[in-house]
Amino acid sequence: TTVNASQSAKQATTHTHTHTQTFNPFIVTGMAPLREGVLEDIPASLEVGLLGELRKQIILLPDGQVKRAFGKILNPDCLLTMVNNKSVLIRTAVIRVLDEYFNRAPETTKMEFITMKGFDLLAWQLSKYPTSVELVIALLSIVLGGTIDQRSFLSGSVSIPDQLTGFQMHAVIPVLKCLMNTVSQSALCHATLTVLLQLFQTIPGMAVFLHEHGLLKALCQLTVVASDSVMLKSEDSELILKDVFSFCKLIAYLAASSSQDSILGIMESLLVCLKWCREKVEQEKDKSSKSILYLHLLHCKTLQSTLKLFHENLEPASAPPLPATDQSSSNLSSHFLRVAIAAVDTVVFNTHAYKTEQVGLFISKELSLPTGIRPGSKASAMEFNLAFTKFLMYYFHNALVADPKKLTASSPVLYKYANAHRNSLFEQYARLLGYLCLPQHDTSFHCVVLEEFSEMEDSVSLLTVLLNSATLKKRLASRLILSILNILTTLPNLMDSPIYMKLNILYETIVKTSSTSIRQSTRLTSLLSWQQEADPRKKQKLELALDEIRNNDQRWRDRHQHDSHAYNDRNRKLFIRILDKMESYYESIISYSDEVSSRVMERQNQLRQQSLQLIHSATRKEREVLGAWRKIVLHNTHPCALWSQEEKRAMCWQLDPTEGPCRERRRLMRVPRNIDNKYILDEGLKSDTEAKAPLSFIFDNTVYHANAAFSQKADLRSDEQIILVSRCQSISQDSCVSGNFIITTCRFLFHGDKPLDDPSISTLLPWDNERALLSWEHNEVVEVHRRRYSLKDNAMEIFLIDGITMFLSFDSTKDRNSIHSEILNLGLPNIVDSGEADGDKVRVLVDSWQQGEITNFEYLIELNKLAGRTFNDLMQYPVMPFILADYHSDNLDLTKESVFRRFHQPISIQDLSKKQRYLDTYTYLQEEHKKGPQPNDPNPPSKPYHYGSHYSNSGIVLHFLVRVPPFTQMFLSFQGNSFDIPDRTFHHLGTTWKLSSSESTSDVKELIPEFFYLPQFLINRERFKFGERQSGERVDHVVLPPWSNNDPRLFILKHKQALECEYVSSHLHEWVDLVFGYRQTGKAAVDAVNVFHPATYYEEGFDIDKITDPTQQAALRAMVRTYGQMPRQLFKEPHPARNKMTVFTTFRIRIGTVLKRLTADSVFDKLDNPYIPLYITSCKPKLKHPSVFFIGDSGRRNLEVLGIESVERYPFSLLYLSESEGLIVVGTSTAFFPMTSGLQSSLLLLWSLWDNSVHVKSFNGKEVKLHHSLMDKITCCDTAHSGQLIVLAGTLGLVYCWTITNTTQKLETDSLTILRGHEAAVRCMSACRPFGFVVTGSDDGTCIIWDTNRISYVNSLRDHEGPITTVTTSPTLGDIVTVCKQTQHVEEDTGTSVAGCVVRLWSVNGTLVNRMCVESEITCLAYTTAPEGVYVNVFATGMKDGSVRLWSSWDLTLIRDVACPHQSPVKVVSLVFSSCSKELYAGYANKTIVCWSKAVEHEVNTNDYVLV
Repeated sequence: TTVNASQSAKQATTHTHTHTQTFNPFIVTGMAPLREGVLEDIPASLEVGLLGELRKQIILLPDGQVKRAFGKILNPDCLLTMVNNKSVLIRTAVIRVLDEYFNRAPETTKMEFITMKGFDLLAWQLSKYPTSVELVIALLSIVLGGTIDQRSFLSGSVSIPDQLTGFQMHAVIPVLKCLMNTVSQSALCHATLTVLLQLFQTIPGMAVFLHEHGLLKALCQLTVVASDSVMLKSEDSELILKDVFSFCKLIAYLAASSSQDSILGIMESLLVCLKWCREKVEQEKDKSSKSILYLHLLHCKTLQSTLKLFHENLEPASAPPLPATDQSSSNLSSHFLRVAIAAVDTVVFNTHAYKTEQVGLFISKELSLPTGIRPGSKASAMEFNLAFTKFLMYYFHNALVADPKKLTASSPVLYKYANAHRNSLFEQYARLLGYLCLPQHDTSFHCVVLEEFSEMEDSVSLLTVLLNSATLKKRLASRLILSILNILTTLPNLMDSPIYMKLNILYETIVKTSSTSIRQSTRLTSLLSWQQEADPRKKQKLELALDEIRNNDQRWRDRHQHDSHAYNDRNRKLFIRILDKMESYYESIISYSDEVSSRVMERQNQLRQQSLQLIHSATRKEREVLGAWRKIVLHNTHPCALWSQEEKRAMCWQLDPTEGPCRERRRLMRVPRNIDNKYILDEGLKSDTEAKAPLSFIFDNTVYHANAAFSQKADLRSDEQIILVSRCQSISQDSCVSGNFIITTCRFLFHGDKPLDDPSISTLLPWDNERALLSWEHNEVVEVHRRRYSLKDNAMEIFLIDGITMFLSFDSTKDRNSIHSEILNLGLPNIVDSGEADGDKVRVLVDSWQQGEITNFEYLIELNKLAGRTFNDLMQYPVMPFILADYHSDNLDLTKESVFRRFHQPISIQDLSKKQRYLDTYTYLQEEHKKGPQPNDPNPPSKPYHYGSHYSNSGIVLHFLVRVPPFTQMFLSFQGNSFDIPDRTFHHLGTTWKLSSSESTSDVKELIPEFFYLPQFLINRERFKFGERQSGERVDHVVLPPWSNNDPRLFILKHKQALECEYVSSHLHEWVDLVFGYRQTGKAAVDAVNVFHPATYYEEGFDIDKITDPTQQAALRAMVRTYGQMPRQLFKEPHPARNKMTVFTTFRIRIGTVLKRLTADSVFDKLDNPYIPLYITSCKPKLKHPSVFFIGDSGRRNLEVLGIESVERYPFSLLYLSESEGLIVVGTSTAFFPMTSGLQSSLLLLWSLWDNSVHVKSFNGKEVKLHHSLMDKITCCDTAHSGQLIVLAGTLGLVYCWTITNTTQKLETDSLTILRGHEAAVRCMSACRPFGFVVTGSDDGTCIIWDTNRISYVNSLRDHEGPITTVTTSPTLGDIVTVCKQTQHVEEDTGTSVAGCVVRLWSVNGTLVNRMCVESEITCLAYTTAPEGVYVNVFATGMKDGSVRLWSSWDLTLIRDVACPHQSPVKVVSLVFSSCSKELYAGYANKTIVCWSKAVEHEVNTNDYVLV
């Protein structure tokens, strides 16, 4: 909390020069509710304890450490700030710390504190809150420089030193400021006032100091609050007011005893403040308020006390100690005169008029100013005025009647002062007497005043002196004569009373001494009866004399009025000067407060940053620990792990979002099933669906969860800076999470407002579920595409190198474009497509398809991508065409035209008899639209269309994928937590075709990409309860066409083969025209019967945000969410047909887009690096048919250097690099991994060194060493993620996953993850980089699939008969081939016992496709990479006898057995296909390499390799 003095002072100075109108700092209009005590909570008590401990440490701090600690660790700024706390205990504790701090601080520190007005700021801080005895004692301890006993303090017996230092004097300011907050505790207020009184009286200079720091304001406020507060008992109020009176009396005492003008100025300022405070209370409160009486009483008592003190024998030496000044009698006499004038001014400029009722009170001998107002008394301001007036009359009379000639040294000082200013006092007395005789008062009051005056000692002599004053004699005489005449005229009965005689004496004295025109011989009675005078001349003279008297009297009254205005102006100016001084004081506080606040905030920000860094560091550390624990649990509790146990939770296999080649998502991932048991068949139920995950207790009640509030922030690395931040939404298939998209200098981050609902994404990327934070590196981005979302052009899709995509929707197109431009400006190292769907890119794609460089499937996927279709938005899911029309034949003949759909027509009118129905619909809607909207029609007619539904929307996608989680959960949510009606559920392909093509008028759906690569969506693997059809048939697996033998895998393979057949290739462009081309919109769409609802078109201009009607807006949003959305139109002209030629493409690992493959040249043009000759050899055999290539002498020497001859099992391995570089020969304990990003990023791995370490070298000269256990000998390795992940395995059965940073600038290790699952040595490994997994085989017969994206266990390939000797994976299908040794078995044909191998073909998800036993030992494997659908890929097995066998990748059918080319059997040690799959290279144990290639036409040899 920052210093609050600035705000308080600003509030106190919000006034202009009309101070009396808008601002009065002395008035307290009310008090805040006061409490008897302050309830303290535990944190406050804890803070008090910590402050107490800090105080002890300051006391115990060695002198040598004071300078080091003070100012840096502990400084007054921070302590001042800490005082601003609602807890009185904390405030007290801080003040005690301040006390000890200044006890140890050097004098320079104290002076700096005074200079920065530290005590003033402390006072403002404390004034906000109630106070306590302990707090005041703590403050006084600083003032008095020692410990104060509470009993002594409350009893008023605190010992006051004779002198205070300047620092101690300034420490009184907070005590004075807290005075108002002690009113509710009368004992505390009394004790505090007592100490201040003692300081005021004892300490030299304290009076002036307190005056300058608000003493008068405090006294006025105390008077108002104590007299008017209903919360105080009467005795408590009296006690406080008595103390205030004592303070005023002390001020009067000092004014009467000190010759300093400043001391008298205090009293004069007090009188002005009391006057104006009284007037403001009269304006703002009830005039019967006690505070008005008390303020007036204080004013009169102060003057009375001062005048009385002058009357006493008080010499300057007996006054309280004051700073050394000249206390001369002349100064004191002038002070006396000023006080006397002020007293007379108080009376004569009073606006009250005395009535007859006050006559008896005035003549009362008991009339005097009280010391207080008793409860129930009828005291009034009029009574106080009369008492003070009477006091002044006698005071002046006594002072003036004294004979100056008879004064001695023992005479009262008053007479000396009066003698020094005798004429001035006569004038003041005359003013007083003349005022009392003004006409505003009743005649009876005049009579009493004159009678009282006449009865005073030597009144006639005094009156004679008064009337001899040159300035007063005429006016005073006139006033008195008129008053006497008025009395006798108004009260004729007085003529016979003694009063008449007294008045007559006064009259005669006036006539004798004054210079009036009335003759001395004129009697009073004659003057009273001048109108009855018979003598005209005499009457005229009397009349003229009276006129002169009246004129003189008028001048008297005019002068009195003038003096009254001057008096008020003088007081106003004095009050303004007081306020200006206070304002200047406040402004200085504001200035210093701002400085302190600035310093404290700066320091606080530094400490906060340090604290946050510590907290973030600790939280990050704990996250890392928890992450490590999660990995430990994950890696040690899976089915093959050390602590494996039966999974009690219900699990399921859901689709993994990782995309492979052509965006294929083939893999499944095992996750807990979050679907209610009522949707599951009995055979699929688990006994305990509520069980926790294994070892979940480790993660319960962690500190990290408690500190989640501190973790809601993106952790930035030390070398990372934020470039741009934008609000957006992360869109997935079933969720939408708002958050911030952050671009930094090395990463992209999405900081969600809540955790992602898609666990498949959050487990793939670095994700912190507690902080809802997702991040990925710059080098992981390969594509960035602009997208639409909900028919708004404001989205963007980011493709990552590991196959993950992120779909982000921004607030506006402008925001999206800014982010997109900033990403492209970063110069991302691996980006291959910036997402600009320009004409050149489309033309390149079309040309490549026409020339047969890409397949039909690849072409359609790329068109979907360029048209904005995405797997992340079900409303924009990629769309694929229905291909076949034959779902009933036993055999699929792709040469028959009748087998296929009509590509030039929409799916809805494959049956031409249905066409007219849609034409009629369009005509009707067209006519309605022409009519225009009708009045009060809530649904105005839309533009005409043929179809009210769309061929692709969320309902269609979920309809097809209902059997595959997480789409099952999405479907249930879409359908209101229930499956669809069984008869409508996707259950039969033939029925689906009929509904879409002919039988249904609302069902016009096309297919989705999964129909061409994912068999699992056709199988009810999770045993969902879809119900029974009306026929009684249970809906289970999808019924497939007879030509697929009811085999989902075979259906997918044949369906894709149909997509790539010649007929489809020659007509596919017609369907492209309908969906992506010129027949999508306009007249061509109308002619083609291809117009859909307007809400599906982006170009129709539906801007939902511009619609003001909530009903229409909601309806349109619903249409956008359900109707579907038209793809972006890519072609404005008819699409060209495909050339009739064989399609064959070079397959490469997906790094972002097919376009990269089409346009990039070979990245391996040169292989001249100093590392190469030492470890690998490049060779380019000249091919013959058949041909055998032998490494020459130079190559043999290189092989000898590599140590081939010394290795018995694997002399060398082969790797096909490129068409230009040809073949790479790699030695033992060595692996070479070329990277598609370039040769400079390619990696060379070396192991089996003396320290069992692994050396990783890149071709740009960088090298890193991977430390490895001496007990675990490396047996195999591979890489993933374009060389960012190195996977090693050894004899202990452990799999080591090293994450590295491999760029052209650096090569360094990041982290190591050890995977456990094998119980014996790992002998083989194969990484399927396109689909993100690696397979390892062990001597214990286990074969495990590991996820290289998550670096975790996926599945096990079980039931192997012996040790796994070799494995390989298909980069096109993701299939896995394993080979295990088989123990001796008896041949059924011959009955002989033989040993051999077992070859198994598995799908990417671990489903066994087929199994074959081979009598000979298989030593190596290799897969072809030809495009699926165009060709049937094969894999080759190298045999121990030197032969090579080719097997079908579809079903493990043996295709060809290639005999050994050598005269005697030589073991094949390595196999590799060329990148185009046209050549097969075989390495033999005799250090030879044989290249098998496709036979030349008409010269087919049995040893030739023929691509099937």
